Amino acid sequence: MLKPSLDNLLACCGRDLTALARTGQLKRAYDRDRATRTLLRILAGDVRHNLVVSGPARAGKTALVHEAVRRLAAGDGPATLRDKRVFEVTPESIVDGLGFGEGWQTNLAHLLDEIRARGEPILFLRDAPQAALPGIGADLPSFLGPYLVRGDLHWIVESLDWRLRDLFNHHPRWGPALVLLPLDAGTPEEARRILDDVCEDVYLLRNIMVDEAARDAIVEMCERFVPGQAFPGKAIDLLEYTLGVADEASGERHISASDVYRCFGERTGLNRLFLDPAITFREAPVRQYLAEYVLGQEPAIGAVVRALTRMHDDPGRPPGVLLFVGPVGVGKIELARTLARFLFGSADRLVCLDMADYAGADDVAALLGDPDDQAPEVARRGQLAVCLEAIGGLGVALLDDFEKAHPLVQARFLALCDDRQFINAMGEPVDLHNVLFVFASNVTPDQPGGFLVSTEEGERFIAQVQRHAESLLSSATLRCVDDICPFQPLRRGDGRGIAFRQVREFLARVGLPSSRIEVEIEDEVIELALEQGYSVQQGARMLGQQIENLLGMPVRQALAARPSTSDNLLRLYVRQGQVEAAFAPLDDAALTSQAELDHWTLDHVQATIPALEGRIATLEERDQVDEAQSRVDDLLRILGRSDFWEDEGTASQQLAELERLSRRVERARALRRLLGEVKSLAAEAQGGRDRELVWQALRAYAGLEHDLDAAELESCLTGPWDHRDAILLIRPEGESPAGPAWALDMARVILDWTRLHQVDGLEALVWDETRGANGPQSIVIQVRGEGAFGLLKGETGTHRLAQSRQDGATRVREVLHARVTVLPAWSDDELVTVPPQECFVQGRPLRASGELLPRLRSQVVAVHQPSETELTFTSDLAQAEAESRALWLLRAMLTAREAGLLAPESQPVWGTVVRTYDQYRTNQVRDHRTGHVVQDMRRVLEGHIDEFLQAYLRQQANLASQTP
Repeated sequence: MLKPSLDNLLACCGRDLTALARTGQLKRAYDRDRATRTLLRILAGDVRHNLVVSGPARAGKTALVHEAVRRLAAGDGPATLRDKRVFEVTPESIVDGLGFGEGWQTNLAHLLDEIRARGEPILFLRDAPQAALPGIGADLPSFLGPYLVRGDLHWIVESLDWRLRDLFNHHPRWGPALVLLPLDAGTPEEARRILDDVCEDVYLLRNIMVDEAARDAIVEMCERFVPGQAFPGKAIDLLEYTLGVADEASGERHISASDVYRCFGERTGLNRLFLDPAITFREAPVRQYLAEYVLGQEPAIGAVVRALTRMHDDPGRPPGVLLFVGPVGVGKIELARTLARFLFGSADRLVCLDMADYAGADDVAALLGDPDDQAPEVARRGQLAVCLEAIGGLGVALLDDFEKAHPLVQARFLALCDDRQFINAMGEPVDLHNVLFVFASNVTPDQPGGFLVSTEEGERFIAQVQRHAESLLSSATLRCVDDICPFQPLRRGDGRGIAFRQVREFLARVGLPSSRIEVEIEDEVIELALEQGYSVQQGARMLGQQIENLLGMPVRQALAARPSTSDNLLRLYVRQGQVEAAFAPLDDAALTSQAELDHWTLDHVQATIPALEGRIATLEERDQVDEAQSRVDDLLRILGRSDFWEDEGTASQQLAELERLSRRVERARALRRLLGEVKSLAAEAQGGRDRELVWQALRAYAGLEHDLDAAELESCLTGPWDHRDAILLIRPEGESPAGPAWALDMARVILDWTRLHQVDGLEALVWDETRGANGPQSIVIQVRGEGAFGLLKGETGTHRLAQSRQDGATRVREVLHARVTVLPAWSDDELVTVPPQECFVQGRPLRASGELLPRLRSQVVAVHQPSETELTFTSDLAQAEAESRALWLLRAMLTAREAGLLAPESQPVWGTVVRTYDQYRTNQVRDHRTGHVVQDMRRVLEGHIDEFLQAYLRQQANLASQTP
């Protein structure tokens, strides 16, 4: 069997840093001259060529290696290294990229043997300890150990400090084989000096000025809010992000401190109120914001506002520790969630831990890390570190039922609140400087109904809460707490408000707002939900589930029996103790859906009008609308001449050109008209008092967004055949008996995608389903409709599926390939001419059934003898029609080969992969050309591939626009 070449293997798993350096694509490392010289000296040494660059995250480990490569590519460095290339690989790229054929171990061994025989290239292994993680290739460190010990290859290994120590503990052969080159975290002062150098380059290369205050703000933000990463990398990251956002938003040529605060807030979710010292903290709007989400808890909200005021006034102080005390189901978790949303931009920044699960002394290890070396990594890191990693170290940690945790667990948490950092059993530093801790404890109310009936009763209950906190929690816990936030039982009116909000959320889940259905709810529905869903023991905790039980069946039955789409009013009412739902007609002109209005606001519309104008101008420039209009005028004058039809061929071409250009011009004019309408309506509706005008403005805005997206995508279809129908040829590759089933899945993806776009005029016809012993060996599908080829041409290539299969008692990884070829539907006179004597066509009747074609009536074998191109065509057509279509398809394949649309049969599968469907580990789909990833593989296999099609088209359009 022919083995892949060294260059093929390197292309599959690595990145050629030397080539990137020669084209100026590697950035320089600032202030790393001494470390760069040390790295090159170690590599060029006589005894050992391998080294490991270690340090904290963003200390500049990768940048250091890139700087060394830049110098070698420029001829600056030890003479023994100047002719050596450097390739960057990762454990994941090795296992995934070399997973074809006999597997990654065999291919990697062949790759390393080839490198040893040639003496180059140098391999730069990034994120080395990731090799030991489950799902990537847990035996990769053991596999590489002997190659490192040998010392006859050049290796550069990169790792975080704590992960490297853990790797050396589990794979002791690595340590002696590598020379350690540590990089320390830079200081804020060093980062500030480096920023000056970076900003000078930015000004020279991009003509953007970053002022002194902005540089100070970058260092300040990173020091306060990104302690888990090191200088200078985190400061350079923030600078580059700020430059990108400011440049994209307005083409700004000057960066101020205000720009830094704004961009840092957008990037992290942090409320700008706590970033920018120029913004004044006002308690009233903050209190109002919290009260919108948490009803009836004014005392608790007041305590939280006091804590937030302290955070604003003392920015160097870590977030405090709050104690939420009160009955069950009155809003403690909701207030913690609202705090996460207010402070950090998302309710997902809330981490909830039920401390009743940590009632034993041994549970300290579960929280902070199990020291047992044989435990899984998640256990050794500890649940707290894993949870905080998920929120990026910025968020709210709610410790529910704190008093139920073991005293040792409580003591450790109290220490964490003081120290604000710890080292887990993996040696990983975990930073808590930007975590707001909330301890929660429950108090049972003594009033029979569970609702407050007077303010005096509420004050008595708050006093009871204070006594409960002092009696149940230790004095050490109370000393650690910054504020006690007392929660009281709800008033009945607050309970109604919560119930109404829960009803609204339920109606949104079943899709009523998106269907433009107005809902009318009788008060009895809310009262019934409150009566059945609120209790002394559970508070409002079960209210949402009870509303689901009450409304679920009636609403779904009403939707199923909806008389017509003109009936847009759904009434909910109570009859004989049960909720019922029924539709009634509603005039569409009077319809104003609150959910629709909540999605966009007039302020949002007016704020985005300049960006929409810019997009339309860019589209007009790309489509050359002015030139197109001039050409349309010329063609119209030509069309009016008396000799226009004398040359019928030229006349047809000019008419087609006139139609194409007129459509382009009219599209641009329509967008301009719609933009003018949006501007006018938004100006008239300013203030929001006329709800009908607001609705019209928002509806016009939504239409403009939709039409502009479609126009931008259509403008990418600039190829000579992009507006044609498409012909897709799909066949399995390789010897696996499961390959045909994967090819069939790919065909179904195309068919499902076409069905999703029926409204756009697309239609799919299955031409051919040639079957073998294990399933389809080839499938041909025609997709008819405007732009079908242009939209689908990016599907050409190999689609790779990584899945697991049963091999005896174990499950092993299996890789399947299906090759897809997309051809335009050429007319007969555009196809290459094939003399009859050069073709062999033979057909036979057939009586069989297929997966896509229920009835297979005939099979045709067509061969072009000079090129030895052969196809088998099996269809539901009569034999004569099948032979005619098979000959057309054969000529189309020959035409595509001449046009460069058909890859050579000899091209290896691994060189044509366009997309990987990873069912084995991640359940994600990755396009290797654009880098676009979709996390839901099932949805992609159901035909939802528009994201991939659009990403490819836009990439190709951008590349074309950059080509001189």
